[in-house]
Amino acid sequence: MLKKIILVCLFSSLAVFADDANLLNNPSFETLNSKDLPAGYSASKKLTLDEIHRIDTNNAVDGKNAALLVNTDPKIKLTNYAGFIQWGLQNKLNTLKPGTEMEFSVYVKTDSPATRFFIYLEGTDNNGKAFLKKIPAVSLKESNKYKQLRIEFKLPESGVKNAYVCFLITSVGKVWFDKAYLGSLENAPEPEGR
Repeated sequence: MLKKIILVCLFSSLAVFADDANLLNNPSFETLNSKDLPAGYSASKKLTLDEIHRIDTNNAVDGKNAALLVNTDPKIKLTNYAGFIQWGLQNKLNTLKPGTEMEFSVYVKTDSPATRFFIYLEGTDNNGKAFLKKIPAVSLKESNKYKQLRIEFKLPESGVKNAYVCFLITSVGKVWFDKAYLGSLENAPEPEGR
């Protein structure tokens, strides 16, 4: 009986550790706010009155939801973005040792290879120096199929003063995001294709 209790405690602590390894709140967009948008994210938009931000319950990688951006306004470009933003990540990033090897990743799919998007982590270190970590904006040759996109980087040595992540659509079309991760490379999910 004691062995069973110890095993249950061990697995429970591992599950908590696994949940805590991802610094993003609501990384798979499962929890919704009162507007039926992903809790923990701000919906940003410029130059349009179209309804861009949505949740899709039929096209998730894991769980039941994926974040969906739908843009019909050709004026939307990178400088006039529409997207989901999660603010205030500096407190969580500063729980890790400066210089820690990190991963930022997310599963993405588009309705067409022509649909453009932009994904990044941005902030400043404690010395006021800005940093920008972009996940390479690739063209998804196979539309309507998820691909994991990722970037590795080191946390600033001086610590982080402020930081946020952003998932944007920068053209006409549809783009889905799911199963995002921000955390140490050591605790990152297994890369796609391995």
